[in-house]
Amino acid sequence: MPVVVVPDYLYINVTAGVLYSIGKTTLAPSDIQNQVINAINQYNNTYLNNFDITFRYSKLSAYIDEANDASILSVNLNAQMELRFYPTINQAQAFSLNYNNPVVSGSVISNGFTYNNTVCFLNDDGNGNIDLSTLISGNQTIVLNNVGTINYTTGAAIINLPAITAYNNKIALYADSVSHDFTVKNNTILLIDPADVNVSVTATA
Repeated sequence: MPVVVVPDYLYINVTAGVLYSIGKTTLAPSDIQNQVINAINQYNNTYLNNFDITFRYSKLSAYIDEANDASILSVNLNAQMELRFYPTINQAQAFSLNYNNPVVSGSVISNGFTYNNTVCFLNDDGNGNIDLSTLISGNQTIVLNNVGTINYTTGAAIINLPAITAYNNKIALYADSVSHDFTVKNNTILLIDPADVNVSVTATA
């Protein structure tokens, strides 16, 4: 009987700031933006979305440079690791997650969700502890201390999430990799979700 491998996923959140020469193209900014987005998606389809592979920052950067309009002068590229989990509403739960790559301390942060009628998020304190926090008048305020841990060397994280009342589609836990390049092995698929691609375009003479 064949064995079916149920994959885990490590997503890459890509942000690109593009500088282009307005005098070297007749394309609109939105056209330049779409070219870069298409190049990123093509890179994902060609080199990622599979098991046992390595994301190469320099290769993605070069792929964007080679695949796009000659008016593009530079691309400021940022690639962030993203893990996703899907809590049951109104139920405290524990989650075991793993980036399987070394993580920069102080870089772990989640998107927002509702806890105790307050929009909150998860973030690490730089010492391996994960807190549940909110923003009050623009200032980060801890709501609950030590709701999880992160091992910066291995990338392994434990989240003891209290009973939250709402979130939008997923809880995404972002982290910066110590290296520009990162790798997945065994049953983990590395990929770029097109919804995670953010490209801004700036014109110059």
